[in-house]
Amino acid sequence: MLKEGAATQGVWLPLALAQIYQILIALVKMWAAKDSGIKVPTTAEALKAFCLPAMAEAVEEDEKEREALALFNSIKNLAAKQEAKAKK
Repeated sequence: MLKEGAATQGVWLPLALAQIYQILIALVKMWAAKDSGIKVPTTAEALKAFCLPAMAEAVEEDEKEREALALFNSIKNLAAKQEAKAKK
């Protein structure tokens, strides 16, 4: 194993396991009834389940920032579409 990989294993391994956990829950949700009430956890929720609160908090803030940026971009695109429509 490369030295860089070994040094960062404490960061990427929990993130990878959280992603695998999410995929497994999503598969269970697909196989279960449609209204089964199973919720696929976010990466931060999965990390909290693994008892990694500091990493979960950092990932949760990143998820919130990504959601806010997506909302900003969608509003920006909507405003551009309305402006283009008004010019016609």
